[in-house]
Amino acid sequence: GDGVELDECVPGLPTQLLDQATEVGTTSGASQLAGSCGGGNAPEAAWLYPVERVLRELTFTTAGSAIDTLLYLYRDTCGTGELACQDTFPNETIRLHDPPPGDYYAIVDSFQAQGSYTLGVSGVIAGGEGCDPAETNFVCEVGYLCDGTTCAPTACNDGGDDDGDGDIDYPADP
Repeated sequence: GDGVELDECVPGLPTQLLDQATEVGTTSGASQLAGSCGGGNAPEAAWLYPVERVLRELTFTTAGSAIDTLLYLYRDTCGTGELACQDTFPNETIRLHDPPPGDYYAIVDSFQAQGSYTLGVSGVIAGGEGCDPAETNFVCEVGYLCDGTTCAPTACNDGGDDDGDGDIDYPADP
């Protein structure tokens, strides 16, 4: 991230903005939170990812972390209303389908160790929503392609008879 600290998730646990596909960090200090699947004995790191467009899927993962991580997720309010908690070492992954826009807080925790972790975010963008071809961790949903600014329908999904054979779109026009 850009190192910008936001409001604390809970007292003593600063939150950072997740503004890259992958963030690498180190947990240190005292434990401030625990998820429903564990934690509480080791320090955690809190990350905010704001969802400002319609997504079909939103995924957070700690794959590639040096420590045995736990990953839990909150929406809109950090520290309350847990959405999911995952502890499936070595690849904690939380995947949300059709997540509503809002603020998502990803908490990277561990059972007993502090240390280095990797947090990644990716997703599938709904058709008609904004996209950036350089943002490779977010792709348009099937039947759409990023035209540089928007997930636009592909030829087999645009409602037209693109090849003049009288059939419109897949599967009618294979």
